[in-house]
Amino acid sequence: MNNIAGYIMILWMLAYIHQAEAMNIHQFYTDVHLPRINISWSAMGRNIEYRLEARKINGLPISSLNTVREINTNQDFIVFDAEFGAEYNCSLYIKNGTATNYMYKNFTVFDTEPAPRPIQDKEPGSTGVKLLVLHVKDALYYHIVAHKMNPLKANRSNLPDPDSIPSESLRGFTTNSITYITLNISQSDMNETDSVYVIGNGKINGGVLNAKLDGYYSYAFFQRTFVEGRSAPISHPWTPILGPQGGPKRATEDDEVVIISISVLIGVIAFIIILVFCCYLKYSRNYAPKPVKKKRTDPVQRLSIDPAIPVTECDFYDHVAQMKFHNFKGFYEEYTNMEVPFKPTEEFRNPDNNSKNRFLNVPCYDHSRVPIEPRNDKNTYIHANFVPGFDTDKDYILTQAPLPETIKDFWSMVFDHNVETIVMIGQEFEKGHNVCAPYFPSKEGHSVTALYGKITLEHEHRTADYIIRTLIFTPLGSHNGPRRIKHFQFLSWPAVRITPCCPIVFLQFMRAVNKSITKSKVVHPLVIHGTTGTGRAGIYACIDTQLRRIRKQSDVNVYEAVLDVRSTRWDGVKTLDEYIFIHDTALEWILKKKIRDIDVEYLPHYIENINKSAPDELFTTEYNFLAATVVSATQKMDVANQPCNKSKNRYDTVKPFDNNRVKLTKLINTE
Repeated sequence: MNNIAGYIMILWMLAYIHQAEAMNIHQFYTDVHLPRINISWSAMGRNIEYRLEARKINGLPISSLNTVREINTNQDFIVFDAEFGAEYNCSLYIKNGTATNYMYKNFTVFDTEPAPRPIQDKEPGSTGVKLLVLHVKDALYYHIVAHKMNPLKANRSNLPDPDSIPSESLRGFTTNSITYITLNISQSDMNETDSVYVIGNGKINGGVLNAKLDGYYSYAFFQRTFVEGRSAPISHPWTPILGPQGGPKRATEDDEVVIISISVLIGVIAFIIILVFCCYLKYSRNYAPKPVKKKRTDPVQRLSIDPAIPVTECDFYDHVAQMKFHNFKGFYEEYTNMEVPFKPTEEFRNPDNNSKNRFLNVPCYDHSRVPIEPRNDKNTYIHANFVPGFDTDKDYILTQAPLPETIKDFWSMVFDHNVETIVMIGQEFEKGHNVCAPYFPSKEGHSVTALYGKITLEHEHRTADYIIRTLIFTPLGSHNGPRRIKHFQFLSWPAVRITPCCPIVFLQFMRAVNKSITKSKVVHPLVIHGTTGTGRAGIYACIDTQLRRIRKQSDVNVYEAVLDVRSTRWDGVKTLDEYIFIHDTALEWILKKKIRDIDVEYLPHYIENINKSAPDELFTTEYNFLAATVVSATQKMDVANQPCNKSKNRYDTVKPFDNNRVKLTKLINTE
C-alpha cells in the first residue's frame, strides 16, 4: 500500500514539473554596494521541501572557485548575497516531506553586475585628482591603488586586471613604483558614506605616502575593499586614465604625418650638406686625411648586446627602475654575463712570496701588479694592483690589509708611488679576529719607528661612521723630508655585511675623502684596502669613478667600471648585491645633488632665510628626496611576511626590515 502511495506521489510531482520550471531571478543592491540575489519559483503545494544550490562558474575570485551554496527551505523564494561580476548556475531540488531523497532538479544560469568603480574628477589647479571612494558596510579598510604609465602607451588594454594583482605585492610609494598604494583609508574615516579624497596631495594617510602625481605621466586608479568575513578583498574596476598634466601628449595622426615629413626634409638637407662638405675636403689642396681616433678597448670582449653604453644622468633613474623589474632580472642577466678571463699570476704563486699573501686563494694578477723598489731583500712583490678610474689607468691601488710581515712593503709602496691618501674600509678586528696589522699609531701624538721609517699620528677626527687621521711619514734614508698622509677609515661596513645599510652614509664618507683629494694640485693614486682588497675596495673604486663621471660629463657607466675593476683586480665586485649597490649609490648621489649640507653654526641663519623666501618649496624638495630614497636589495622583509606574523602588522604596507628588526626571545611551543 505504501509503495502504491509513493508511486502516486511521484506521478503527481512529475505532472507538476512545469509549475516549478521557471525560476525568477532578481538582482538588487543594498547600501553596502554588494549584489543580493532574490530567486523565486512557483510553489508546488504544501509539505514540499526545496533545496537550492548556487554554484559560481567564473568571475572575481572573492571566494574559492566552484563554491556551492546549499540552502534548504520550505519557502518558494530565497535571498542570498552574491559576488560582483560572477556567473552562477542554480539548481533546484524538491522532495515530499516524507521522502528521504530529493527527486526533482531544475537548472538556470545568470550573471551578476560588475563591481562599481569610484568616480574620478580632475583636481582644479594641480596635477592631483579627486576620487569618490565607495563606502562598503562591514569593510575593515580600503586601498586606493595607483598605476603609473608612459603617456604615449597609456591604454586601458595595457592595464592589468585588478584581481590579478596580489595584495601582498603592493607597497607604498617609492621612487621606482609603477603600481603602488597611494591611499590607506580606515572604515572610521569614511563616515558611513561615500567620501571624496584627493590623490596626489603629498600627505601621509594611514602610514602611506599619498605621493604627488608626476605631471609627465598618465595614471589610472582602482579601489580595493577589505571586507570582514571575506577571504579575499573586493577589487573595483579601473577609473578612466588621467592624462599627463605637463608632459608629453599622445600625438595625433596629423601630428605624426607632420613630424615624419619634417624629419625626412631635415635628413635630405643634412645629406646634401655632408656630401658638399666631403667633396670640398677631397678636392681641397690643403686636404690631408686625419688619423682615426681609436676607440677605447674594453678589458674583455663585449657581449653581442653591449651593456657598456653610458646612461645619461637624467635617464639613470628610469634605467635602474627597469633593471629592477621582475625581481631584479635586468641586473641578474647583466652581471652573470660579465665574463672576465683569468690572467697570469706567476709572482703570486712564487713560493718566496707566500708569506706576503694574506689568503692563498686570493691571487694577484701580474699585468696590473704594483711594483715596489727593491730594498734589503731585493723583492719587488706586494699583493696590490693598479685599477683604472675615470681620469687615468692608475687612479687606484687596491691592496690587501697589511700583515705584520708586509707593513714595510705597504709603506714602501706609499713612498714609491707618491700616495697622499689611504682609504681603509672596515675595522682592525672583525668576526673576533685581527684582520689588519696595525700600520700606524693608535693614539694622537704618538709615533712608531721601524725599518720603513717613522709614522706619527698628528691628528684624529672621529664621527659615528668614520675616522679621519693625519699621518706624518718620514721614510728612512730619504732626503726629501717627511710627508703628510691623509688616512680615512670607514667603520660601518664590517666584512659580515655584503653592503652598507644606507648608501647616504657611505656617500658622506666618500665626500670627505674627495674633499681632501681636490685640494691637491697633482693627482696621485688612491690606496684602498679592506681585508682582501677585492669586494669592499672594488665597490669603492667603482662608485668613486661614477661620481667623477657624473660631475664631468653627466652620465653613468657602472658596467664598464666593474669590468675595469674585475679585469685588473681578482674577484673585484664579487656578488650581485654589490653590483646593485653601486647603481643605488650612484642614483642616490644624483638625487641628493640638490640637497645641501648645512653646518650647525649656520643653521639658524639658514632657516631664517628660508622663512623669508619660499619655505614650502624647499622643504617639499627635501622631503620628496627622502621619499624617493632607494631601498637596498638586501633590505628584505621575509620575516614580517611569514603567515604566522601577518596578524602582528598593523598595516600591510608598513613592515620592518629583516636586518634591523627588534628580535624577541622565542617562547616554547610557538612558531
